[in-house]
Amino acid sequence: MKKIIIGIAVATLLFTTSCLKESIDDITNVKGVTASPTWAIPLLNAEAGLKDFVGAINNDVDLGTTPDKVLLLTFKSADSLQQTNLFTIPSANDNVVVNMPAQSIPIFELLGKFENEITNEYIITAPNSSYVERVLVKNGSITADVQSTFKHDTKVYVSYPGITKNSIPLVDSFIFIYTGTTQTINRIIDLSGYEIDFTKNGSTNNTIEYNIKATIIRNPANPVSVTDGIVASKTIKINNYSRLEGYFGELDLLNIDETNQLSLFDKGIDGNVFINNPRLIIKVKNSVGMPITGKFSELYVISGLGARVPIILDQFADSFTVNYTTTIGQEATTEYIVDKSNSNIDEVLSSAPQSLKYVVNFVANKGNIPTPNVVYDYSRIKTDAFFEIPFDARIVSYSVESKAPFNLSGIDSDLDSANFKLEYAEVFNDIKSSIPLNALVQMYFLDSLTGTIYDSLYNTPFRVPAASVDAAGEVTASAESLSNSYIDSDKFYRIKKANQYRLRVVLRTAENNSNLPYVRFYESQRIKFKLGIKTKITYKS
Repeated sequence: MKKIIIGIAVATLLFTTSCLKESIDDITNVKGVTASPTWAIPLLNAEAGLKDFVGAINNDVDLGTTPDKVLLLTFKSADSLQQTNLFTIPSANDNVVVNMPAQSIPIFELLGKFENEITNEYIITAPNSSYVERVLVKNGSITADVQSTFKHDTKVYVSYPGITKNSIPLVDSFIFIYTGTTQTINRIIDLSGYEIDFTKNGSTNNTIEYNIKATIIRNPANPVSVTDGIVASKTIKINNYSRLEGYFGELDLLNIDETNQLSLFDKGIDGNVFINNPRLIIKVKNSVGMPITGKFSELYVISGLGARVPIILDQFADSFTVNYTTTIGQEATTEYIVDKSNSNIDEVLSSAPQSLKYVVNFVANKGNIPTPNVVYDYSRIKTDAFFEIPFDARIVSYSVESKAPFNLSGIDSDLDSANFKLEYAEVFNDIKSSIPLNALVQMYFLDSLTGTIYDSLYNTPFRVPAASVDAAGEVTASAESLSNSYIDSDKFYRIKKANQYRLRVVLRTAENNSNLPYVRFYESQRIKFKLGIKTKITYKS
C-alpha cells in the first residue's frame, strides 16, 4: 500500500519538472525581449484503483480478488516429485547344482534315461523392514549361465510359476548335445511386461519360486559319475516397474523449500499492519499409493529490520496427512492451510515483513508401520503453495521510507543563466477517494554524503484522504481533499542543490467513531487525482 502513495508523490514531482522544462525551452527561443509570464498548467487528471497501482509495481505476485471482490495478493510456488521409481528392488541371485545320485546310476545305465526335478527360491533382501509382493516389470531381465558336465545329451527346463505374462508362466529351456567337451549356455531373458509374484500365492513375500527339471539321455560310449552335474547360476534384476505392490519402508520423498519476497510492505520504520486472516495454503496432488506425511521444518518471516520472526504453529499443526489412493490412474488431493486458527501468522505479519520462508518435508510411511503400498511408473507428488494476503487490513500509523537519487539537471542550465529568474511555483492537488486509507506524504531533499536536508516538498505533509467506513470496515462515503504547495525562488534553489530525495509516508486505515476496524479494499474502489501548477518566471534577453 505504501507503493501506491509513493507512486503518486513521485509522479507529482516528475510531471512538475518535465512540464516546467518544456515551457522554458519554448521561451528561450524568443530573443530581444523581457517577459514575466505566469503559467497555469494542468498536469494530471487521472483515475485508478488499488489494483492498477499494485499490479503495475508488483510483478512477482498474482493480484486477484476473493469471491466477494476483495483484492487478494497471492505469492505462488510449485514443485513436484518427478515420475520415477520410488523404491529400488534388490537383485536376486541363486546358484543350484543338479547331480545324479549314486543309486540312480545303474538304473540310468539300464534304462538309458535319468530325470530329476527340484524346486528352489530366489529371496531378495529388502531394506528398512520393506518387502515386495508383486511387480509388473517395465524393464528387467534374468541372466542365466547353465553348464552341463555330463558326457551325455542333456535337457534342462526352468519354469517360474510366479513370473507370468497373459497368465502364462515363464518357461526356459537349455539343450546340451555332447560333442566331447563341457558346454555352457549363457542367456538373458527380457522380463518386460511380465508380472512377478513374490508371495508364493500369498504365503510370504520377497520370494520367487522356480522349478528345474533335468533330463539326461545316455550315450553308451561314455561313462557317468556322481561328480557330473548341471550347474545353473541365475540373477533376476528389475530396473524399472510399471506397478509395484508391497511395503517400501519410511521414504523421504520431496521438500518444498520456498522464500517469498513480500514486496507489498517494503521497509517499515514503525507502526503495525494487521492483515485479517492471511493464509499459507499447501495443495498436494498425489498418485503415490502409500501414506504420506507433510511436516513444516521451517516457517518464519524476516522483519523490516532483518530479524527472524518464527511463525508458531499450534501443537500437532506442524504436520498433516496427505491423502492417497491405490486405484490405477487416480490421484488424491489434499489442501492444508496455515492461518490464524492454528498459528500466529496474522500477528507475525503485523511486523510488515520483507520475506516469508517455509520448508515442508514429505515422508512416506512415517513411523515405519507396515501398510499396503502401491506405486506406478506415473506416480508422483505435485505440490502448489500459495501465500495469500487479502486486502482486509487494519493499519496503525505505519511509517515507511524510501530513498533515491535526485537532480534537476534537466532545467539547471536555463535557470542558472542570467536570463531567467524563477519568481514562484505553486502546485495544486485535488483528490477524491473511495479507498479507506489515509496517507501523509512528505518528500525531503538532501545531500547523500552528509545527510544534510536542504528542504522539503511540502510545508506540511501532503494528505491523501481516506473514505469513510462503518463499524464493519465497509466504505460508506468517498472523501475529497484540496491542497496546494507554494515554492518560492529561495526554496526552489535549495531543492536544486540536493542529489537525493527521501520519501516518508505514514499510513493509517480509516476510523469509525475513533475505532480502527479492519477495512476491506475492493477492486471497484477508485482514487481520482487532479494536479496543476501555476508558476511565474522572469526572462530577459
